[in-house]
Amino acid sequence: MISSNSPVWSDIDLIAQAVLFFIAGFDTVSIAMSFTLDELAMHPEVQDRLVKEIKKYDAKNGGKLNFSSIQNMAYLDMVTSEALRLWPPILALDQVCVKDYNMGKPNPSTIKDCIVKILTIPIWNIHRDPKIFPNPNKFDPERFSEDNKHNINPMTYMPFAIGPRNCIGSRFALCELKVLLYQILLHNEVSISEKSRFPVKLAPESMNLKIYGGHWLKFKSRNKVLFSCKYHHRRHQSAFLYCWKYASH
Repeated sequence: MISSNSPVWSDIDLIAQAVLFFIAGFDTVSIAMSFTLDELAMHPEVQDRLVKEIKKYDAKNGGKLNFSSIQNMAYLDMVTSEALRLWPPILALDQVCVKDYNMGKPNPSTIKDCIVKILTIPIWNIHRDPKIFPNPNKFDPERFSEDNKHNINPMTYMPFAIGPRNCIGSRFALCELKVLLYQILLHNEVSISEKSRFPVKLAPESMNLKIYGGHWLKFKSRNKVLFSCKYHHRRHQSAFLYCWKYASH
């Protein structure tokens, strides 16, 4: 039953919300996908272990993928969780305080108190704080293993924010990321290209995470005789460009 105090949604309001959902999920999943593939290319031992898990579930399900399988893949979850820690799509959060908070005078020379109305949470800094995550710049999915993940304070890991105002599409975005990884790695081996930019240098002109010079990787088919592919993801668009060239038989 709708309360008489419930807001009235116009067509413009509904369209605006739908567009927001699309835009918010467009860039963030694309960024997460790009950097996860980069890390897997740089860490072939992690990629090999993940591919073994993917092939195990692919054989178990007769080549069909379902939501239950994605949710049950422990190492896939570890890899995506660590990639989102190291490369959070959102660098910081802005939260509006439910009431003004008086921080007092910032220094003896000021006259007015500092009143906080909006709080900024630096996700990037928290995720890379060595006091919270030892050796924070290392890509280490074992942080999120069953034996280790209880050591992580849930308030320090927030790729989709936390609390009642967290990302409304977090579960869908995470599932989308896992499905993309599943399908790409099932059929392709990802490796570093001669144009890959490692160590990573971030592009200074963008507020979103982006590698300076773009994302370049090689894709080698696991099923064909010979395959040459480069993946370039310059503007974080949700399009993965595959250039396939098969050897003639």
